[in-house]
Amino acid sequence: PFGGYKQSGNGREGGVFGLEDFTEVKIIAIKGV
Repeated sequence: PFGGYKQSGNGREGGVFGLEDFTEVKIIAIKGV
């Protein structure tokens, strides 16, 4: 998820999925703390 946003090269779709994954992980990390 961390490297998928800009380095995936899958175009717009890949960027969106990467961003969603990163946001979800970030929310979980914040809740965990």
